[in-house]
Amino acid sequence: IIFLNVIMRHFFNNSMVWVEEFTRYIMMWVAFIGASLAVKNNMHVSMDALFNVFSDRVKRVVCIFIYSIAGLTTLGLIFLGIGYASSLVKTHQVSIALDWFPMWIVYVCVPIGCLFMTLLYWHLVFKNISGKKYAQSLEVGEKE
Repeated sequence: IIFLNVIMRHFFNNSMVWVEEFTRYIMMWVAFIGASLAVKNNMHVSMDALFNVFSDRVKRVVCIFIYSIAGLTTLGLIFLGIGYASSLVKTHQVSIALDWFPMWIVYVCVPIGCLFMTLLYWHLVFKNISGKKYAQSLEVGEKE
């Protein structure tokens, strides 16, 4: 839609006002859903130079601690996101350029993405508690 808007602006001297705003909303959804996929595939940026010198036992404890903190943080973001999205529902706020588009649809990506991240982080916590070796991530195609 951005490409179409550029073509319309340059060749037809007419552009769609809502495109820039709508693409920002799509990027928010992609970011939060993508963040949960990054948790699943262990793709978040990390510093592991110090982590790699630890024994497997210490690595397991560190993983449990890190994933617990991350799980609690994303759990808190779920409740904050639900609160914010519900306030937008109550006030009937709509987008500026898309005057028919409710803003709660944009911001509900926060609790949805954080719900997926929370579930994945706590799964990693329990996997580290119950496993014989530390589990840093859920690899794609891994058998449970």
